[in-house]
Amino acid sequence: MRTFALKLGRLVFVLIIVTFLSFWMLKLQKQDIVSTVAPNATRAEQERLRADIGLKDPFFTQYWHWVTHFVQGDFGKTYTGAGAHVTGVPVSDSLWKRLPVSLELMLYAQILALAIAIPLGVLTAYRNGTMFDRLSNVLAFAMLAMPAFLAALLLVIYVAAQWHVWDLPTQYSGVGDFPLNPFTSENWKQLLLPTISLAVAQIAIYMRLLRSDMIATLQEDFITTAKAKGIPARRVLFRHALRPSSLTLLTVAGLNVGALIGGALVVERIFNLPGIGGRLAEAILGKQVIEVQALVAVIAIIYVLVNFFVDLLYTVLDPRIRHARAIA
Repeated sequence: MRTFALKLGRLVFVLIIVTFLSFWMLKLQKQDIVSTVAPNATRAEQERLRADIGLKDPFFTQYWHWVTHFVQGDFGKTYTGAGAHVTGVPVSDSLWKRLPVSLELMLYAQILALAIAIPLGVLTAYRNGTMFDRLSNVLAFAMLAMPAFLAALLLVIYVAAQWHVWDLPTQYSGVGDFPLNPFTSENWKQLLLPTISLAVAQIAIYMRLLRSDMIATLQEDFITTAKAKGIPARRVLFRHALRPSSLTLLTVAGLNVGALIGGALVVERIFNLPGIGGRLAEAILGKQVIEVQALVAVIAIIYVLVNFFVDLLYTVLDPRIRHARAIA
């Protein structure tokens, strides 16, 4: 309990730093914020917007107001219009519609990557030095060299456009609400190719990491003892060797959330998915710095929370960590 309290305290501290840096990012630009988000507004309208955004308050007062609104789900506004008629649309209106699409895409990509990489990593470690191991490593290096956008373009051109595999769409039509229900065929059709595009490089990374750790684990005395007892090879690999070998994999899987988010931004644009990555690109191009600030903060918080839960899983996967902390 004491260890969990310490971890929770560190999490709160990191979240404060993350939100502060996200807020401070807006102050780093040299141009006036209101002139950026509403360049064609009248002088009187710009003064009204400054008061609405809270730019007339001291810096730390602005941060306090922003972060208290942020935790309540108020992420600021996206401003449109010109002259004396500039209107603000809450960022949360689009965020809560788009965020589930991105989270579902990244979750699918992570599950697919782990589902393929774990058995492949275990098998290549078990057959270390064989032709199967060498061919798997060559394939892994080829996958590592392929960025997500290239994989997406190849899948669109060949799998969807030329081969018409399962009538998979090349892009989301944008008509109606996006099918988020994972138990529907429409959901799988829309997200299958984007998921594969994001997962390709991750499969190679996870497989190589697990293979290296498994090779080292298979040399340990407890593995030799298990083999001497006549325990089947499959049980030795997946019951005794996999858990202590998966800590590095788990760490990298958490850290790779950032890579998944970056890849999702490009992949969502290619497949025209209504996700947070596509919206972030639109906000940057439209110079909606307040919306960019909010989206960056949300992405950073998701990244921190995922790695916090990964840290908690360490004690589940390796009892030695739990026992060491209990002694300490």
